[in-house]
Amino acid sequence: MATVDILWKLSTDDKIAGLKSTQMQLQGELTSTQTELGSTQDDLSSTKMELTSTKQELESTKNDLASTRLNLSSTQESLLATRDDLFSTQTDLTATKDQLEQVRDFGVGTSDRVDTNTTSLSRTQRDLTSTQQNLSTTRNSLEATQDDLASTKGDLSSTRSDLASTRSSLTSTQGELASTREALSATQEDLDSTKASLASTRTTLLSTSRGLSSVRADLSQTDSSLATVRADLSQTNSSLATVRADLSQTNSSLATVRADLDEIQDTYGNIDMLNAEVSSLEAEIDELEEKRKPLILETSWGWFSCTGSMEPKLTCLDEAIYLENFRSEDIVVGATISFATVAECRIQGERISHRVKRIKEANGVHYFWPRGDNSQADDGCWIPESNVNGYLVELHKDVYAETPTAELRDIYNRVSDAVDDFCRRYGRRSGNVCSYYEPHFSRATPLYNKLDCWREIVDEWHHHSYEDLNRELLERGKRQCGV
Repeated sequence: MATVDILWKLSTDDKIAGLKSTQMQLQGELTSTQTELGSTQDDLSSTKMELTSTKQELESTKNDLASTRLNLSSTQESLLATRDDLFSTQTDLTATKDQLEQVRDFGVGTSDRVDTNTTSLSRTQRDLTSTQQNLSTTRNSLEATQDDLASTKGDLSSTRSDLASTRSSLTSTQGELASTREALSATQEDLDSTKASLASTRTTLLSTSRGLSSVRADLSQTDSSLATVRADLSQTNSSLATVRADLSQTNSSLATVRADLDEIQDTYGNIDMLNAEVSSLEAEIDELEEKRKPLILETSWGWFSCTGSMEPKLTCLDEAIYLENFRSEDIVVGATISFATVAECRIQGERISHRVKRIKEANGVHYFWPRGDNSQADDGCWIPESNVNGYLVELHKDVYAETPTAELRDIYNRVSDAVDDFCRRYGRRSGNVCSYYEPHFSRATPLYNKLDCWREIVDEWHHHSYEDLNRELLERGKRQCGV
């Protein structure tokens, strides 16, 4: 059994070590993935900054293009106005030429007018030449503006291509980021699954460990009970051998009596005398049976409440064996009895274990005066032998030292010792009652309330086989009563 437990424990330890190694590996991969994610986010931030800069340049180019369009529109309007002036001047020139021809027809008298018109015509031609030059300059400027516009359009097209490339790169980066997030999510799910598996394994180990502790305690208890049964059996066998010897002797006597009876019947034939002899033998047999009964031991085992009334000799961590088919005269002063209280007792209960301080007998009935070793006063009542469940014949120390009962005992003893210490310092004890005066009474009240609260927890305490319920009860006591 021990070898199987060790092998199972080693296998479980290997599994735990493997799970821990897998957890560390997953944590390393998670850290690496988070680092790559941080690097990708940095690249994404850098790309976003470049995209923002490109957008700003595009906005600036758009503004320049809008300004160039405005200048072009203004130049076109100026060109149209100049063209209109040129058409008007050509119309005036044609009209002047017609007038000149008319004047020439009139002769010499009109020569001065012709000269004047000629001068006006020359001036008009110069204005026309200047206008044509301005028009040529405007056309050149317009062509240069158109070239700038074409270059700006080319730059805008290049910027748009760069922007499309940047968007494509950003889309690819976002796809990689989504893929990385999915991988990170899958890794996190694997890690959560591994943690859940590890928690389940730990829970199984704890449950198995508790089961092993319970089995070991049961085995220890069984071994103790078996030793007691073996001792009782040995004693019973010895008593049985004695009874058998007595019965053999009785049978021998009976054979002798029967032989004598036959002889008497043959000799005297006295039936009354024979019946009297038989009755005497039957009475002797009954007496032997009565002597045999005390040789069969009836015992029971039990445990103690954490009231501290019998400490340090008896604690709630110990286990006791009681003799139940006892003889009242066998109980002596100093023996520990288990009894059910009567109405006069200071405390009440069905199975109180206290030490006998005095014994009296009245009308053939034995009475016992009990008191706890650690109590401040006697129990205050005489217990008749009919209320005694049994007396202590065997004690097993610290059987429940590794259970919640041990922690309950420590807490209750600390609170009880604190109350006793406060009574010794500031109070006056009379029997089991301690009196106080202000301001000590106000200070003592919380201590006694805490002690009463823990006494209620002790009264609700279960047998040691209900450790889960006891653990919950202990936690409730810590919350309600305080430590």
